[in-house]
Order: sequence, then structure tokens, then C-alpha cells
Amino acid sequence: MILHGSLVKGQFIDKFSDIDIIVISPKLKNIDFKNRFLMLLEEAQKHLLKADIIAYTPQEFLKMIKELNPFALDAVFYGVPLYDEKGFWRRAVKEFEECKKKYSLRKTETNGWAWKTAIFNQK
Repeated sequence: MILHGSLVKGQFIDKFSDIDIIVISPKLKNIDFKNRFLMLLEEAQKHLLKADIIAYTPQEFLKMIKELNPFALDAVFYGVPLYDEKGFWRRAVKEFEECKKKYSLRKTETNGWAWKTAIFNQK
């Protein structure tokens, strides 16, 4: 479980912001994305949580990092692990660091991501 978003960036505004959480679990493998969202939304509402919770399998999240998905990159760059029983967070950070090195990943002035495109078969 990863805390990310405005709270960890120091931009949380009490009356307007929600808490952003990413759940990463292999138990989600056979649950489609829409049903994961609905299940987590129902739980958040049941407990009156002002939270935006999204869920991925470990494989899905690692793939997002490898594909340089800005959401996943920000989650690893800023995120704070709240619960990490099997050490997945270390794997995610390692994958991020490998991508950072391979593609010269960097944050931009507008808080986005920039990277160098790989050039193949150049002589």
C-alpha cells in the first residue's frame, strides 16, 4: 500500500484534497480493473474516507514503470510505502532506478517527466 499525491508532496489542502493510495497485491490478479475500483470505492465510502484508492497487481505496476507511465513514475518518486509485507516496494524502486538510468529520466520544470528515446540500429 503506497501513499502518494498531494499529501506526500506537501500540497494537501484540508477541505479540498483527498488522500491518494495505491494498493498493490497479487490477490487482485483475477479481479478486473473496474471491479477493483468499485470494491475499493465502496469500502472507502463505508468508512467515510476521503480517499482516492486505485489497485494493481505487482506485474501491472512494474509494467507501468517499464512503460514510463507518468502516474507510476510519480508514485515511486514521491510515494511512501504504508504496508509492504513481501518487499514489493524495493522491486518497484529498483525498476524505477533502472529506467531512470537507461532513459535518463528526469523531472521537468512543470513537474512532468522527460527522458531520452532509445535509438536502435544507429551506425
